[in-house]
Amino acid sequence: MQWPNLHSVAALQRVEVRDGVVLRPLAPDDAEAVLAAIDSDPDIREHVWIASVMKTKEDVVQQAEQALHENTIIRYVIVENETVVGMVTFWRAGDYFGDKADP
Repeated sequence: MQWPNLHSVAALQRVEVRDGVVLRPLAPDDAEAVLAAIDSDPDIREHVWIASVMKTKEDVVQQAEQALHENTIIRYVIVENETVVGMVTFWRAGDYFGDKADP
């Protein structure tokens, strides 16, 4: 089965978590804010692979652009009151859940 790119699913473009907190896809313009969020926790690069490869603005831009072309993942920034405070990645379970994984 050919899965659609998760970035093309309208319902995944902005996810309201609670008042003042949303998830939205990582964009190249988020580079500086993402680095600030990562740098706020000195241990995060040791424990989170994606954080370990994001050391410069160019690294973040590369990851954002790469994710746009992946049809199995979507990288989100967590935005609280208009400030990027973190990231989370969701990925498709593939055939593990059968048709239930189809958005």
